[in-house]
Amino acid sequence: MTPAPFPLPPPRGRRTLLNAGALTGSNLWRIAVSFLLQIAVARRLGLEALGHYTLLMAVLNIGQVLSELGLPLLLVRDLARRPDLRRARLRQALIVQGAAALITAAGLVALTALLPTGSPLRPALWWIAASWPLYAALSACETLFQAAERMELLLGVEAAINLLTALASIGVLWLHGTVVHLAAVVALAQVVSVLARQARPFLGLALADVLLQRLDMVLVGLVGGATTAGLYSAAYNLVRVAVKIIQSVWRALYPTLSRLSAQAPARYRRWLGLSLRYGLPACGGAAAVGAVLAAPLLALLYGVLRILLWVMPLFFVESALITHFLVQQRPHAALRLTAAHVAAMALLLPPGVWLGGAVGAAWAALLAQAAGVLVGLLRTAQPIPRGGA
Repeated sequence: MTPAPFPLPPPRGRRTLLNAGALTGSNLWRIAVSFLLQIAVARRLGLEALGHYTLLMAVLNIGQVLSELGLPLLLVRDLARRPDLRRARLRQALIVQGAAALITAAGLVALTALLPTGSPLRPALWWIAASWPLYAALSACETLFQAAERMELLLGVEAAINLLTALASIGVLWLHGTVVHLAAVVALAQVVSVLARQARPFLGLALADVLLQRLDMVLVGLVGGATTAGLYSAAYNLVRVAVKIIQSVWRALYPTLSRLSAQAPARYRRWLGLSLRYGLPACGGAAAVGAVLAAPLLALLYGVLRILLWVMPLFFVESALITHFLVQQRPHAALRLTAAHVAAMALLLPPGVWLGGAVGAAWAALLAQAAGVLVGLLRTAQPIPRGGA
């Protein structure tokens, strides 16, 4: 006989709103701190050092995703339904993610041997590699908070750590430090963070998310040059704030929906339907208002921004589809959706930039987003509810 689901209290809308607010605040704070640090690095050390710093942060993010092995998404889904397994799963996650982080760090250290002996990137990358095992421990603990739908406990810790990292980095710059010292600050911040507080498709989803965050910028820069990349990046950074808010909302809903799917399917359909019923018009309305206001306020970016704004409602639908697939234990469908988005981005961006510059890149990004949504809709066995009871 199949064991009865572990009993849980009924979901509360206020709790979900609190979780979404905590995740949104954390993401927005991280974006603001990163932006200010990039300005400080450029002004103090120059554009070449800024390029090195940006590369180091990209390597840091990719290594963090590899060290997680996609386990957070898998564990949040399962532990939201079976909270009695949290202690055992924490130990397992610490062991598996810690081992993956050590292997990833060893691989990066080996790759640094290919760099010139005097390159400042070599010691900086060593510091980045040293931070990954510490991040793996932090990630495992954060996963438990997310599965327990207590994301607000993470907000204060992350805000404090990001502020500490920013202040330490500014201090290093003031003392004429280099990118090596900045990398050391990032690695040591992981120590403070740890002290303060079926996985393959899930790893693919996490890696694809990193690619979607970075791939368009890389391709636009390679094909269109610095000016085109600058225009596209400036417009996309404005849209990125809304994208992070949407991600935060669906991450907050994910454990709740996962629990409801197992224990109360009717309530799951109602919650998912209501999320789409109110969220999609909100995103569409924000895109329309933004497109109107962009003309007088941002004349230089208007052509690019008015196109990229319509990524928001499509991204909202894509996030809903991915969440639906994960909750329904269909991670491969979510992976195929995201893979289609990445593939469309890689195919459409180069000709888009070549034919239309930054505006062409914006159209390519919008079409790639639409392709991901289309693949997701085609793979939906049962229609996502529209709302109501």
